[in-house]
Amino acid sequence: MSPLRSRRPPAWLFQLSTHMSNIVVAISAVGAIAVLVLHMLGKLNDLVIETNEIVLLFLAELLLLVAVEVRLHLYKIETGLADEISQLHLTGTAGISGIFTSRNDLPEFHKIIEPAKHDIWIFGVELAYVVLQQLTTLENKLRGGCELKILFFDLAHDHPSRVVVERVGETLGLPALSRQIELNLHTTLRWRDGLDDSLRPRVEIRMTKNIPSHNAVFCDKDHPDGSLMLEMFPPNTNRQLRWSVWMTAQKAGKLYERYAHGYQRIWDAARAAKPAPDAHDAG
Repeated sequence: MSPLRSRRPPAWLFQLSTHMSNIVVAISAVGAIAVLVLHMLGKLNDLVIETNEIVLLFLAELLLLVAVEVRLHLYKIETGLADEISQLHLTGTAGISGIFTSRNDLPEFHKIIEPAKHDIWIFGVELAYVVLQQLTTLENKLRGGCELKILFFDLAHDHPSRVVVERVGETLGLPALSRQIELNLHTTLRWRDGLDDSLRPRVEIRMTKNIPSHNAVFCDKDHPDGSLMLEMFPPNTNRQLRWSVWMTAQKAGKLYERYAHGYQRIWDAARAAKPAPDAHDAG
């Protein structure tokens, strides 16, 4: 069984138990109030039930309710521990340093690339977030001595549309996605062309025909202190709900090496991006 799968009972069983517990609590409260009112009105005198028996029955019911609530509480604790143990098992065996269940949980981009001392590699589809918000951050890293390599997805190849949409997890549709890639690519190329002469040679931009299954950001990819933030593409999933893992070369070892070597082969096979059109051509 995969370490990501919990061995706990299905969620619907817990929900059913919770609803049943609420129903039992409601029935018990109504029943207790009814017995108390009937007893005060003297309506129970004709029944062959002594007051002590009523009290005992009421206490027994309370004990049953307490037992149900305690079991539900223990169930919640068990499910929480199962999740934590699953993550510990994954991080312990695979060397994963962090798991983020959505983009909202990710560290800020400047913190992801902060450890880089030599190079930053960014692999993605249209890289809208990087292009729209992070070029200044990247320029600061260039001035600090880093080299930058950016890889866009090349949608110009004849990919089956269904495969692209499912693998990339986009809901834009291919025409809109193609326009977004082209726009962001040209924006990035113009940014590079506008850099100082000392910085421009440190930036390399390529395009790959390989349909991405991740977004990836490497810091110092081939160095002992390298790190990788990897964002997964679950099929047909909103980009904000994509989950990510963070790993380091020291802790992840062979797993990190596989990703580093795999992305190196993709980079080596990618073509250089065409020069950005000038303002006249773009208009």
